[in-house]
Amino acid sequence: TFIRSEEIYKAFLDAKAAGKVGHWGLSTHKNAKKILEAAIETGWYDLAMIGITPAGWYDWTTNDLEEGTPPLVDLQSLLNRARDAGIGLIGMKAVRYLAPVTSKGKGDPSAFDKVYDENFKTSPLNPYQRSIAYVLEHGLDVVNSDMQNFKHLEENIIAAATSHTYFG
Repeated sequence: TFIRSEEIYKAFLDAKAAGKVGHWGLSTHKNAKKILEAAIETGWYDLAMIGITPAGWYDWTTNDLEEGTPPLVDLQSLLNRARDAGIGLIGMKAVRYLAPVTSKGKGDPSAFDKVYDENFKTSPLNPYQRSIAYVLEHGLDVVNSDMQNFKHLEENIIAAATSHTYFG
């Protein structure tokens, strides 16, 4: 696979030695578990941008959760292994599943409520903020989020800044 390609990695190392790049990362819209495991095994990667939600892995090609995915809380071992391997984790698609169907979502803002405890479900955060806060407190270092206006930016900042207050 490309993830384990020594030829591509050598090209990165050459570019790094020439001062053209500083870090080696990957992004995937499907098969995140398999790709993250390969990245961990190589020991080469600095970051990974993965499709993940509170309910588990997200597959952009189907615009749905990966079939049979465990919830995010059950992925902690893999995420911790990635972090131990020096890989920073960027979550993408954390709220896509909640978005309207016209935005390739499912149009169900309560879709992740099944993985939240009652205290978190009744927090003042809206469904999108809850998703961001949850993934940040369950193994992700940062979330890549589509923002259409300053209200979205403000909501995302609040979710990130307060996420730690909901989980002990």
